[in-house]
Amino acid sequence: AAFRTASPLAPLSRGMAGPLSGTMRLCGDVQMPRAWYFAGFKGASYPTVPSAAEKSEAAREGTIGELAVAFPEERLQGALFNDVKACKCGKPCAFTLEACNACGASLKTV
Repeated sequence: AAFRTASPLAPLSRGMAGPLSGTMRLCGDVQMPRAWYFAGFKGASYPTVPSAAEKSEAAREGTIGELAVAFPEERLQGALFNDVKACKCGKPCAFTLEACNACGASLKTV
């Protein structure tokens, strides 16, 4: 008989394989090992990188747009803005993509 436990990593039934064994289907025919899926993981068993608690102040006040107007040099303009393709679904996509990674629509003519 199936049983539920307090741990999200525990099997749901006695005959079920461990939660990190086997594969899982993402979409269509795409599969990946369950051990690679860490969304929502709340354990302390994977390595983390420590970060400094100190914060620095912004070098300049204002928005990116205001900075672009104040410093119109071409070198700076290329670093301030990203080239994107806007999909018909409304998602901004990387300029190099040929299909939207949210809805799959073609971006070749965008």
